[in-house]
Amino acid sequence: MPDDMSDSSANRLYTVSELVCLIAKMCDYSALTNLAAVSPRERTIVDIAVRERITELMTPYFIHHQALTHFFVLLEITNSIVLGTIPLQVAGLDVYDDRTLIVAVPFLCRGQWEVWLQTFGWGHGQLGDGIDYEVIGIHTYSIHGRSIILITSLNEAVVNVVGLFRATAFMNFLTATRLYIGFPDLTLNYWSAHVPGNEVGWKAGWGTLHKFTNSPEWVPGIHCLLKPISWRTSTAVSFLTWGGIGWTRRLDSELSTDNDTHETTLSTTCPCNSCHCSRVVDSNPTIQEFVCALHGAWSAMEDKNHLAAYRSPVPVTCNSFTTTPIFHVPTRAYMSSETETVPVAIVEDSIDDDIRVGHEEFTELYDVTPSFSSIKSTDVHPAFESLANGIYAAILVSRSLIGSLPLDNLVLDTVSEATQCVNMISSNNGVYYGINTDFIGIHYALTSAVSDPWNRDVMLLGSGPWLKTAAYVLVKFFKSRYIYMPFSSSFESLKQYVLSLDCTCRVLNLSHLHRASLPGSISCVVTDIPLEEQIDTNHPYKNMLSAVFDSLDRDSCPSDRGIFLNLGTRHGDDAGWSQMLNRRIDWTAVELPTLNLATVPATWKVLGLDDFAVFSRHMSYEEEWIVDRTVTGE
Repeated sequence: MPDDMSDSSANRLYTVSELVCLIAKMCDYSALTNLAAVSPRERTIVDIAVRERITELMTPYFIHHQALTHFFVLLEITNSIVLGTIPLQVAGLDVYDDRTLIVAVPFLCRGQWEVWLQTFGWGHGQLGDGIDYEVIGIHTYSIHGRSIILITSLNEAVVNVVGLFRATAFMNFLTATRLYIGFPDLTLNYWSAHVPGNEVGWKAGWGTLHKFTNSPEWVPGIHCLLKPISWRTSTAVSFLTWGGIGWTRRLDSELSTDNDTHETTLSTTCPCNSCHCSRVVDSNPTIQEFVCALHGAWSAMEDKNHLAAYRSPVPVTCNSFTTTPIFHVPTRAYMSSETETVPVAIVEDSIDDDIRVGHEEFTELYDVTPSFSSIKSTDVHPAFESLANGIYAAILVSRSLIGSLPLDNLVLDTVSEATQCVNMISSNNGVYYGINTDFIGIHYALTSAVSDPWNRDVMLLGSGPWLKTAAYVLVKFFKSRYIYMPFSSSFESLKQYVLSLDCTCRVLNLSHLHRASLPGSISCVVTDIPLEEQIDTNHPYKNMLSAVFDSLDRDSCPSDRGIFLNLGTRHGDDAGWSQMLNRRIDWTAVELPTLNLATVPATWKVLGLDDFAVFSRHMSYEEEWIVDRTVTGE
């Protein structure tokens, strides 16, 4: 609470965010957990408070706020975890801030982290020795006088490094989706790695940070990326979910005191039954009194708007500190643990079954049913009003229309701005956002195909929006600088597009080259030619593609295998040009189903799917969603 909070500041207006920040600063671990146990509303408040802590603690380790968002995405897709003092500080435990971010990374995902180091702003790293057979390498980086340590594990998922779930009840770590706080007698401290560890966790690398006498009764988990807020309980674990960094903005509005109708609008029951809800009259208010003030704001919201899902929040008023600060409920709950049906519009000129099937298969895991409405491309702008009013949670764009819709009146994300390709439209407080989640799927597809997709010479076949998005990922994320394309009517426009991404790129015409003179350095091929055209034996690109497959120079290829990213739309089971690789061991084909494993979840992240515990993994013979059962207890 600010030191100057007194009668002299009686006319100050306070937002919900300000109060929850005060709560976060006042609460220790036990107070937070006890507060969360009062009611679902108090759990929501704790969620927001913890989110503030994570943001405050983690931000100094990144060059800008968006990099922090990317960090949590990377944690999730690589099954990595944060160790050390940060999880304990997030929980409010009294530990020394060693200004060190420790991340444990699976060996197979190490390459993905290398790609992002510069984006995060982390300085050049130093390699240290491993710890026994569990840790094969330790890289140290720095930023703003702080240290970042990447610990590489041979395990497929680094959670195995610190034991199975029941063992981790004695551990503390932060993943992209959960914060686990167990009985913290011991926790990982790299600087005391010479101290022999115990039977739980690594063979070495444990040091005493702080001595605690009582074990928490439950292990909380806090969603770091998703909205909205919800509570889950199973026989295995109870945990909180919270509203996320970057994907949505929490906007607080302050009304003038002229609009204060506190006496008539607030009619609620105080959770502690000991004070008038929404009124804090003590000069030194307790956490519970803060909560009562927020409790009243939420209840006024319920009375006035029924907290209907997909409804925009409206300003409500509340009294506090014997003054009249005005609160605005900041959450827009697109989804909650009670939500069963989510209305989604699809912009399409003909029924797109693929987009429906992909989203239905994913949401079925959570007992959520998308209710799809079809709208024509000519009716997109009229549909914006329905989006703003909450009739639709989002508008999805059929693949055949991506890149052709007018983007005026949309605030575009970075990828959408560069590619002019939007596959999703959302709304928040009257602002419409154009979003591209396809790039996440393409990024995942490339990194799942090979361990080192960067610095590859690339051949592009086609001209559609997914080809442009793939080029964006290859140039921006994986530093491809030599781009080869056969000459076509779209050659010049694609060339200018690639150069707009990075002016140092060289875009070369392949059409004049004979088979014998094709560059053997091409180790990545991307096409969006429809599969129904790929089965044409006389297609002009088929021979060129075959020649590139044959000419791969082992000395020039940065990996054991080339990548064929086949983004062609399919009908049935036709493999198209991918079948040309059936008997080749030096190339690997990646097709649309693999992209959907990451693109579809990314879309529902924006909508705020509760309990996002799904990880995309490449199985032996098939691709499938994998649910983290250690948390759901199913």
